[in-house]
Amino acid sequence: MAVGLKPTLFLIGFALLGTACSLKHCRGPGDKPLPQKNTGKKALKTENSIWVYKYDGGKQCDRRPPVGIKTAQKDLGEIPVLEAKKQNDGLMRIQACGAPTGMANTYKINKADLSDAEARGFKPWTFSK
Repeated sequence: MAVGLKPTLFLIGFALLGTACSLKHCRGPGDKPLPQKNTGKKALKTENSIWVYKYDGGKQCDRRPPVGIKTAQKDLGEIPVLEAKKQNDGLMRIQACGAPTGMANTYKINKADLSDAEARGFKPWTFSK
């Protein structure tokens, strides 16, 4: 190692150690957990609900927009939707024009309505969230 490089590496290492706790909260093993914020919202009961999805039809390099989340929700008809969001299935895809993007319109519905949703072309979301 060159003579001038050693002090430089020491300073870089020291600077990195100094910023480590600024990136996340540093606590010791005996510290109390941080208090949770009370947002005033009641937690949704998830034991009686399930996420279902339908791919949005988006293709790589395609200039046409994929099916929107509100448009696809119309396919659910009278099934009440508790929550809706666009999600990626997380699967590996070939990178080529015309290949699917893996984006899906997902909806949280009551488990009792699952068979009706499946009859309309929706599937239970089995991918990671």
